[in-house]
Amino acid sequence: MKKIIFFIFILPIYLFSLTFVVLGRVSEEKASENFKQIIEEISILRPGFIIQLGDLIESIKGDSLKIIKEWEKTLRILKKVNTKIYFVPGENEISSETSEKIYLSLIGKPYYSFSYDNAHFVILNISRERSLEELPPAMIDWLEKDLAAHKKYKWKFIFFHRPLWRYEYEKKKLKDFYLHQIFKRYKINYVFSGHEQFSAYLFYDSIHYFQVGSAINKNNEFSSYLFIKINKEEVNVCLIKPGAIFSKEKILLEKLISLKRFKKEGIKLSSLLLTEEKETDTIFLYLSNPFLSKIKGKFFWKYSPNYSFDSDKGNFLLESKGTGRYQFLVKIKSPYEIYPLPKLHLHFDCNGEKDSLVFILPIKKEIKLKKGEYYPLENFAKEDGNKADLEAKIFISYDQENFYLNLENRNSFDSLALYFAKTPDSLIEIVATKDKRLIFYQIRQSAEGIKRVQKKEKKWQEEIKIPLKEILFINTTYFNIKFYQKEETYYLKVPFEFDTKDWYQIHFDI
Repeated sequence: MKKIIFFIFILPIYLFSLTFVVLGRVSEEKASENFKQIIEEISILRPGFIIQLGDLIESIKGDSLKIIKEWEKTLRILKKVNTKIYFVPGENEISSETSEKIYLSLIGKPYYSFSYDNAHFVILNISRERSLEELPPAMIDWLEKDLAAHKKYKWKFIFFHRPLWRYEYEKKKLKDFYLHQIFKRYKINYVFSGHEQFSAYLFYDSIHYFQVGSAINKNNEFSSYLFIKINKEEVNVCLIKPGAIFSKEKILLEKLISLKRFKKEGIKLSSLLLTEEKETDTIFLYLSNPFLSKIKGKFFWKYSPNYSFDSDKGNFLLESKGTGRYQFLVKIKSPYEIYPLPKLHLHFDCNGEKDSLVFILPIKKEIKLKKGEYYPLENFAKEDGNKADLEAKIFISYDQENFYLNLENRNSFDSLALYFAKTPDSLIEIVATKDKRLIFYQIRQSAEGIKRVQKKEKKWQEEIKIPLKEILFINTTYFNIKFYQKEETYYLKVPFEFDTKDWYQIHFDI
């Protein structure tokens, strides 16, 4: 009997697999425990490489030695990951000719490409540019040539700093955006950008757009980075918050736009009006639901003993597009000690997605100013509504022709910005600098934002003098101040917004 011998040949089956991490801005918090946790997590994940989307170092103006030292410190921290890192320049890295030269010397080209097997990666330099028109034509030309040369690659990824695509999408112009048209023509699969504090995801025209927010965020936004795995037939993207993993649907851009609209338009707090005769006022909380589903939640006030509320908590349930109004009677014991300001904490749930917001109660004061008297402006605040620690003292007064602002201990400030509004559409900004320049700007508000147009400049001596005719409307002006001291910014009225009817109102006894 013959033995039949079977030979089994095992042919190698090619399986392509690649992992990498996409990391957003980390400039402010590199020394924090949270960043150390991220470094440890990435080391455990052992990705093939990391792509960092800019704002990696602190922004330093002009001083070459300080910029180099900041880079050296940052690169020492990143060495602990023991993984190849591809850098995308942000405005912190390239903000001037000096910083650009240092970047080229320490890091290399600001835009380039590389490939891994069947995946092609393109890094662009969109660090300072805010629109397509500002992008260098040479880079756009290089991009098209590079994509044409690598069009046979199955997976194609683009990385740059500023999320120009999101700006265009929110203006409903993404379809006509030239970069998007290039991405679509060359069948780009994924586009990643950074710059912002928050993360967002959009699937549009078969392209996956990601805005990767701050990996370490001190402003209570959703801190995260991305872990991406490429197989032969698919790409998987995981959103990692230090210590937890989520799907990309967590940061859907449409959901974030609704949340942004809810924060901006769906929640309104009326100002608490204080006058010399009045220490009690009724304020209102207005809620409007922009979501397609109902929203439920609760709110409560936190405040110092200087304030009292007739009701300081409540619940709400709003149907889609529904509205609600809630009333509070507020009393302040000492109107000369308004800070810290009360804060409204609002917690809500929409389709199982929970979120929370905090709002500062805006204070509006009416000041009756008599000719020849000096009125002290002593209550300044930080942006968070807490009292500012100011060394300088400010007094205002007027005569028949001019408004005056006097500063005591003027060496303690770097610059001062005064804002006046005759009417909501007639705004003036006057910047007083430490070297005694007085710069006048006209402020124009439009759908595109705030625009400042310089009108004139002059010197000021012992006091700042402004002609009354430039700021008065029927013996009244609306008024606000920004005070720059060292690295801090303080405000006469917070939150600081260009809604002039809620600024301090000065009545002149003319």
